[in-house]
Amino acid sequence: MRIAILGPVSLVVGDEARTVRATNSRTLLAQLSLRAGRTVPTSELTTALWGFEPPAHARRATQLAVTRLRSVLAPFGARGLVRTRADGYLLDIAPHDVDLGAFEEELRTAAAARAARDAGAELRALEGALGLWRGDALADVHAQALTADRHRLDEQRLQAVERRNDLLLASGRGAELLADLGELTARHPARERFWAQYVRALRSARRRSEALEAYETVRRRLVRELGVAPGPELRALHAELLGGPAREAGAGRPATPPVPRQLPGAVPGFVGRAGDVARLDALLPRPGATGPAVAVVTGGHGIGKTSLVRHWARRVADDFPDGQLWISLHGSDDRRTLTADEATGWLVRALGGGPCDRPVPLDERAALVRSLADGRRLLIVVDDVRYEEQVAPLLPGTGGSMVVVTGRAPLLGLFTRHGAASVPLAPLTAAEARALLARRLGTAPVAAEPLAADALVARCAGLPLALADAAGRVSSGRCGTLRDALDEISGDGCLTRP
Repeated sequence: MRIAILGPVSLVVGDEARTVRATNSRTLLAQLSLRAGRTVPTSELTTALWGFEPPAHARRATQLAVTRLRSVLAPFGARGLVRTRADGYLLDIAPHDVDLGAFEEELRTAAAARAARDAGAELRALEGALGLWRGDALADVHAQALTADRHRLDEQRLQAVERRNDLLLASGRGAELLADLGELTARHPARERFWAQYVRALRSARRRSEALEAYETVRRRLVRELGVAPGPELRALHAELLGGPAREAGAGRPATPPVPRQLPGAVPGFVGRAGDVARLDALLPRPGATGPAVAVVTGGHGIGKTSLVRHWARRVADDFPDGQLWISLHGSDDRRTLTADEATGWLVRALGGGPCDRPVPLDERAALVRSLADGRRLLIVVDDVRYEEQVAPLLPGTGGSMVVVTGRAPLLGLFTRHGAASVPLAPLTAAEARALLARRLGTAPVAAEPLAADALVARCAGLPLALADAAGRVSSGRCGTLRDALDEISGDGCLTRP
């Protein structure tokens, strides 16, 4: 029997993969398999199972969960694989009997082949490593405590894919990659390396117009979503497609990067939030601060986290003369969520460090961020964050800068490890909600239908996004009156539409 975690967690018997149906058994098996052969403390297993709200008798509950996992393994003669230790539990299995261990061994083989300049052996090892994957790592394990492991493994896979692609392109087999690269660029739109490989593959297939179109697609996306231009590799490829060498400013030397000014425009119809604005003002970095000021703005969907930070950031932009940076990590959208590696790569480029032309460990990228930010007074807004590990590598190491984070989750690690301050948002008051409608529609429509306006305010529960949606239905002509908008929203059974 082998264990597979590079995809849904499975027990592999012969050539048949059998799923582990019980959620807790699946989570335990994943946690133990990640550290096969090493003792995992009981406290870590408890956190993986129940997060930060364990049951009253957490240790006993964890022991029962281990007993159930042993029962799952028993039909395969593997009950004894989970061994009890003084301070935890250990999965007593050879590393290569977990697909993660086999994957890491193939990567080591590939690295040795690369050092020996044996491209054929390196390619075979990489293809063997990638062949072990059956989807996203830990695909059916949703424990928050394993989020960092999941993203670390997925990043290792992506780096192996990038290197495999480089080898195929270098051997003249770029046409074989076109379908895969089309999918990879769609799934990882901020990953410039995949776009560069896609452009190269199209060029090698003599599809110049499509290569130019691909470059323009990624250029527009980087500018629109991240506020940065493509890096040197993509620019050089674009110049080659146009028939000339890439030009750098200053007689071949790169120009000094301009001060980043990436804040979105003012929020139309912004009202209220005076107390929240004052709380953010109070967190502005003070002279002599030893570390960056970190604020975490939290609240549910539609409560106005992003709008508040946009409004506040524009008020204080002049306090940060070395730049204001804004990045959305798309934490509420599984298809677009940026990894910590992608986010640090963006920040390095935005601060003038240029893109990395080789796989770089996350710790090294985070150190480069701190080097580039040192001595600068920066405002960095990290919007729509899902988990702490996305943010920690983006933090400057010295005082004078401020990082403002928005997210639905508590992000407890930012408070305990980085001294963040919390700015939790509440719904707008009824008066603020009416003022928002009046700001969006004008005072006359609201005054003309006071009862409908009050009912709409109540229906939208003080959520700015819902109120803006209702106002948009009226101002666009989709609904003629506030009463029409109220009836339509009530009929939908929801406050907003996608």
